[in-house]
Amino acid sequence: MPERNPFESLRKKIVLVTGATGGLGKAVVKRLLDAGAVVAAVYRTEDRLQGLVDFLGGERTALGGFRADLTQESEVTELVDAVLKHYGRIDALLNLAGGWRGGADVAATSLDDWDTFST
Repeated sequence: MPERNPFESLRKKIVLVTGATGGLGKAVVKRLLDAGAVVAAVYRTEDRLQGLVDFLGGERTALGGFRADLTQESEVTELVDAVLKHYGRIDALLNLAGGWRGGADVAATSLDDWDTFST
C-alpha cells in the first residue's frame, strides 16, 4: 500500500502565515507552497518580502504578501479583512511571528529583553 502524503490535505487551502519572512517562516512557506497550499504571507517591510520571494526562487502565483505590524491591533484586523477580501476565506493560521533570545531562564530575563518583543 503506497504511503499517503500527509501534506496532501493542504492542497488549495488558504494558509495565513505570520512570521513568513523569518528563517523558520521561509522554510514553512516553501513547504506549504510545494504541497499546493495558497499562502497569505505576512511581512513588515518590502525588503523582507523580497527576501522571501528570492528564497523561493522567484514569484509564485499561490503566494500573496500582506503587510502588517502585528503589535498593532488595528493592523491585525485590517490584515484579516484584507486576506478575507482577497481569498474569501482563511483555512488555517500558522503564527510563526515572535522572537527568541538565548541565555537566561524566564525568571532571569531582563525587562529590556521582554520589551524587545513588544516593539
